[in-house]
Amino acid sequence: MVRQSTYNSLLQTDIAKDVTLCVVTRNDEGSLKQCLTSVRGIADEIVVADLGSTDRTLRIAEDEGATIYRHHWRENWAEVRNAALLYTRSKWILQMEPDETLEVRDAGLLRRQLKLCKSSGLTVAVLRPGVGSELSRQKSLRLFHRNRARYFGLAAETPRVIRRQYSIALRIHGRNASLTSPERDEKDRWLKALILSQMEVEPENPALWAQLVGLYRSRGELDVMMREAENALVLRSLPIRERLLITNDLIHGLLATHALDRAEELAQVGLEDNPYHMDMLYVLGEIMSRTKRYPQAIDYYAEYLRTRGLSKEQPGLDDLIFYTYGYKGRAWNAIGTCYRNMGKAIHATDAFRYAVQIDETNVLFRENLEAMHDAGKIPTQSV
Repeated sequence: MVRQSTYNSLLQTDIAKDVTLCVVTRNDEGSLKQCLTSVRGIADEIVVADLGSTDRTLRIAEDEGATIYRHHWRENWAEVRNAALLYTRSKWILQMEPDETLEVRDAGLLRRQLKLCKSSGLTVAVLRPGVGSELSRQKSLRLFHRNRARYFGLAAETPRVIRRQYSIALRIHGRNASLTSPERDEKDRWLKALILSQMEVEPENPALWAQLVGLYRSRGELDVMMREAENALVLRSLPIRERLLITNDLIHGLLATHALDRAEELAQVGLEDNPYHMDMLYVLGEIMSRTKRYPQAIDYYAEYLRTRGLSKEQPGLDDLIFYTYGYKGRAWNAIGTCYRNMGKAIHATDAFRYAVQIDETNVLFRENLEAMHDAGKIPTQSV
């Protein structure tokens, strides 16, 4: 066991006190340092519960001033995470995975929220990279009162809190779910086995179904993902959030396998549940575009963009977007493509220009805009 040594000396005198970062590790030398350094100035204490690392994970944790506890793996994530809580000394717990980092610019927000917070837990935005600069986002309970939260279940990822939880704009950056490594493969195998074991006890637990389907999607196992998603959607006890997550995953598989009719049916049902669900709006735009219904595609993409704008002003709307969180540029590019296919060059160029303004690094956006200029119909403009 390694007690805190150098970490407290890194803290500034005006930071928020009483926050512990909890991390469970096993052979995470490739990402742990970035995780721990991202909480400097925020966490008063770092607790690492290690499950038997054989690489440099423990040395990295020690160098960053963490308190390290070795924990024997008994195929139960709740047990590990609850044990880690017993080692902490702070009022508030920040839970992160070793391949995640905290957005440094949000430190001030976190300090202010903790001073005012009267709830037992705070959900934050977990952002994961996709294509180019695009991001997906899911809300997750990662910040909670130490004495009012506990983990339950073999595959527990987040705790249950006693009192109501609130959402804040704190951002955690996660790994690209499509990237794999031997260590990640091993952890995914653990998680899959634990989810399936827990489902034998709780066969209609909606969180477990959403977790399993999401795991299959991240692994690229589309056939089994779609099969399990269809099974989950017939459950009567499926809450709206889990239903939307599972529907999103199923639609992803359907689009990848060109089952557009079923994808459209599910997206329409999703919009019936909530007409402001931005993932469904975007998906319907994509389906309309693929089936050459360009005016309808433009309408759906435009509604997606309009609702994205409203979500900044209307509480609750911001929670109705998961996988298309970083798709503003892609939506404008899709609108431009539709207009181009309809022979409306000026409208297409304007849309492509908006896409480039949102993401100048996206090669496809720039190529589409430059192609319109090269066609000789549109005067070149700086972007």
